[in-house]
Formats: sequence, C-alpha cells, structure tokens
Amino acid sequence: MSARPVSFATLKTYTTRRDTTWSGLEDTERAVVPLVSAGGQCPETDFVAGVSAGFHAVRNLIERAAGTDASLLFLGETGVGKEVFAKMAHQLSLRRDAPFVALNCAAIPEGLIEAELFGVAKGAFTGAVANRLGRFELANGGTLFLDEISMLSPLAQSKVLRAVQEGEFERVGDTKTIHVNVRLIAASNIDLEAAMAAGAFRPDLYFRLSTLPIRVPPLRERREDIPRLMEHFRAKYARRHRRAVQGFTARSINALLMHDYPGNVRELERMVERAVLLADEAGAIDLGHIFIGSDRLHVKSGLALNEKGHLVGADAQQEETLSIEQLAGLMRQKGETLASIERVIVQAAVEATGGNVAQAARDLGLTRRQLAFKLEKMHRPD
Repeated sequence: MSARPVSFATLKTYTTRRDTTWSGLEDTERAVVPLVSAGGQCPETDFVAGVSAGFHAVRNLIERAAGTDASLLFLGETGVGKEVFAKMAHQLSLRRDAPFVALNCAAIPEGLIEAELFGVAKGAFTGAVANRLGRFELANGGTLFLDEISMLSPLAQSKVLRAVQEGEFERVGDTKTIHVNVRLIAASNIDLEAAMAAGAFRPDLYFRLSTLPIRVPPLRERREDIPRLMEHFRAKYARRHRRAVQGFTARSINALLMHDYPGNVRELERMVERAVLLADEAGAIDLGHIFIGSDRLHVKSGLALNEKGHLVGADAQQEETLSIEQLAGLMRQKGETLASIERVIVQAAVEATGGNVAQAARDLGLTRRQLAFKLEKMHRPD
C-alpha cells in the first residue's frame, strides 16, 4: 500500500488525544540514553565492529581473501569507510606486520602523481638533492591502498599495472629498475566498468584489480551500525578535545537514526565531533548540538516532514527536507512540544502505512521492536 501524505491539520487532531503520561517526557528526553559499546575498540582507532548484514557481508569477503595476496577493489559512495575496510583487510592478511601505505589519488595533481607513486631519483629536477622513495617502495612487503584510483591518468594507470603485475618500476628521472613485493588494494566511488566503457579507465588494469570486487553499502543501508559508530565517535572526540560529554539524548539518537547521511560515515563523524564541542560539560548531546545553521535533517523518502508541515509518504514526487530551524519555528508557531510532535509522527507513520508497523518502523529508522514499544507506551492507560 502506498503511503499517504498527512497534513498538519491531521497531526493537530492527534495532539488533542495525547494523555498526561507524556507531559514529563521533555525531561526524560534530555537524559543520557545508554548506547551499545563500540566493541571495546580504542577511541582513537578507526575500526568499529558493525552488526548489520551489510557490514558482515563485506567482512566475510575480506576474510575469504585474508590468507592470499589477491587484489581487492572496494566500491562505494564517498565516505562509506573504504579505507577503514582496506586497513581491516591488511590487519587480517599475512602482511599484517608489514607497512600499510595509503594514497588518495584524487588529492595529488596529475603532474606529481608518478613521483608520489614511484619516487624521484636524485638530480631528476632542480631541488631533487637526494633519492625520494615513492609509495610503492614504502609499502614493499606490505599493502598499498590507492583510493579514488579512477583519477589516475592513462600513463599512470599503465605504470601502476606494470608495478603490480611485474613487481617492478623506475623512479622518475632514473633508468634503474626497482623490484617490490606489494599487495594492492584499490577503491573507487564511481562505476569503473562505465569508466572503462567510456575509455577513461584501462581494461587491463580493471581486470587486474577486480579479482575480488567488494561493494561497501552506504550508511543508510546499514542503520544498525549507527549506534556503535555514534558511541565510537563520541568517545574518540571527547578524549581528543578533553570534553566530558556523557552520551546522547533519546531525541538526538532518533534523529541520527532517521537521517539519510548523504555524506555517509564521514558525515556522521563530523556531526558527532561538532556535537561534542557544543554539548555542555558532563551533559548529553541533544538535537541542537547536531543540526545547526543551514544543516538539514534528511529523512528517508518513505516518510518526511516538508516545509508546509506535511508528513510526506513514499509516493511523493521527490524527497523534501526540513531544516532544524524551520522545524523549531513550526513547533513554536503551532504551540506544540517535542513530546507531542514525536507522538504525532509515530501515529501518523503507522496510519500512512495502513497499519503496517514493520514498514512504519523502517520509515522512521527504528526497529519493529522499538516502534512497538513506543506504540504500547502511547496507548498505556494512566
């Protein structure tokens, strides 16, 4: 059944039926809500053990290749954590005690990329007073991770192919051949097959890299990992910035679970770090610490609150978003509390899905069990 947009007038009707048990919810929602531990990892490390099916699918493929030197190709949107998974692959491999060297190919100008990859010989150009090692030499015996490999020029691609396939290359400005033993892991946020078809990426390099292609799902497809990531980033930045921030409020957790994360894990990390800086000392991270200024709460297209105060269903023509400032103004204008708005949205979500609690929970970014608990609490007699 397709979802039906619900007007603010309908939402207002719901608020007249709210019971007095919700009157104290404001104080409750400002309290710290315990989150699952990030798996006992050091806050300063990048790795967080996920619990989603998407995370375990990626890890399973990495583990299958752990005892080999097979090349891995991580594919996925910007910010999904491809380098983190590359580091995991290195730590699980037979080369774990050797160097892990990373290079973002998009961050190096085209004229300098060969020098970064293969090094520079003494006297190659003015100022080259000594030999400089490139990333392939620095990673000798270990793992070289090339992020955004699609940004390499055709010439650089051919040299990378030779270095990986034959284990040899020459430094810039030198004729001496250098031999290395490197496992290559690459990543791209674009479709390399499409780039290959367009003539922008060498087919021989693609087939050499794609021994085991691994798609890393975007964060919106593995929401079960969000609580662990939230707690991991909170602990990491509380330590780094010497802030005694205790945790998250219920409403901030719900907002972060509902957000669609166009920037994926990198966006979540930025939001939590900023919240750690803005939250009161020894207090909890709340909505106002997460979404500020022009930031917008991006909600799954299955359910969104637009600027007219309408809850938009899955059959809307396009996704509409509402900034936190606009939402706050709308609430003040209508005389509603955050507690009543949450109750209204929960009830409207269930109605918009025709009573399908499982679908309503997915639209709200909750588990079915969480939504069922909320519904039970809402209808509990005094």
